[in-house]
Amino acid sequence: MWAPEAAWRSTPCFGLRLTNTIVAAQVNLWQHFGGLDTITFGTTTIATNLLATALEFSGGVSTALGGWADFYAKVSYTTGIDANSQSALSGRLGFRVVC
Repeated sequence: MWAPEAAWRSTPCFGLRLTNTIVAAQVNLWQHFGGLDTITFGTTTIATNLLATALEFSGGVSTALGGWADFYAKVSYTTGIDANSQSALSGRLGFRVVC
């Protein structure tokens, strides 16, 4: 169940991005300042604590397809750097039309 007060929680991110016309690299520090997400299945409630600190490393490429479109790809790895030893790997492919 979504609680309205959850909308006021914040997750700041501090990062560094290096880029040129083709390659980009990024490092972010994420800090979740708390909160609790819950989901209920019948009479069983599962809660997830949102207090965590994580580092995200990502890199990507972008190339122009003529003067009218771009193609891009990005891969990210995020890992917990506190007591929460969770990690995630994600990727994104995209096609952008330049008007």
